[in-house]
Amino acid sequence: FPGSIPSEIARLRNLQKLDLSGNKLSGALPQSMAQLNKLEYLSVANNKLSGTLPVSLFSSMKDLQRLYLQNNQFAGALPTSLSNTVNLRYFDASHNGFTDSLLFSKLPKSLYQLSLRSNAASLTLDSPDVTRFQDLEVLDLSSNKVRGPLPSTIFLLPSLQQLNLSHNQLTSISSTDHLDFSNSQLVAFDASHNNIRGSLPVALSRLNRLSSLSLSSNHFTSRIPDEYAKKVAADGSTALPLARLFLDGNYLQGEVPSLFLKPLPNLISASFTYNCLKKCPASLSFCSGSQRPDSECRY
Repeated sequence: FPGSIPSEIARLRNLQKLDLSGNKLSGALPQSMAQLNKLEYLSVANNKLSGTLPVSLFSSMKDLQRLYLQNNQFAGALPTSLSNTVNLRYFDASHNGFTDSLLFSKLPKSLYQLSLRSNAASLTLDSPDVTRFQDLEVLDLSSNKVRGPLPSTIFLLPSLQQLNLSHNQLTSISSTDHLDFSNSQLVAFDASHNNIRGSLPVALSRLNRLSSLSLSSNHFTSRIPDEYAKKVAADGSTALPLARLFLDGNYLQGEVPSLFLKPLPNLISASFTYNCLKKCPASLSFCSGSQRPDSECRY
């Protein structure tokens, strides 16, 4: 249905679920929606809604558990009233124009899943607010303007299983060598298409449940650690093997660890192409593409 959301919607005071997704709604969310204080589920996804969210929109929505704003044209910062949604579990605001730099200070620590991919959020992850999210299982901030270092403490969030920070402006990964990852639940980590420099973090191989790792299209210049190969070859008794490993598009040097040259039934998909590697046999699927020319490999 085309048109805007009428302010009279606030008359539905006892409404617990409001799903307006998949229409052609346009304009801004009316301020009067703040009166829907019994909502547990709110979705306006996949419309043409725009503008900034009303400042007090979520002031009284303490029962809200699911909030879906994705695929609209919203802009500006998220309202501080969002912190009042103390029972919010699932929040998806992907594919909008949010520019928030104080994201984590506004969100309730109750979240299980947070997706803000494909926005314009200019923020850093070294804020202590990030560590509040002890129940967070999925964090997707891909295709934003996340900048600066990636703090190692993010790997210690006890419930985190999927972390996607690809297509941002990260510059480094803080040292993880001293951390105890024995209780980590992280299964998939994607930091591809950033500006991360230095050596590949060896300690990531100690994430027992990690099965998918993508560090493609960065500026890593080290050798491929032997520990990565051992992680791929893990038998699953004490740690899950790496099934997906993408290191292409960096400046990695030296020879491929010898263990990678042997049959690795656990490895479903991988790529080491377009690096500065020596002796990466084209007969191996993950070496089948070309390496960088020598002129790009003078480090």
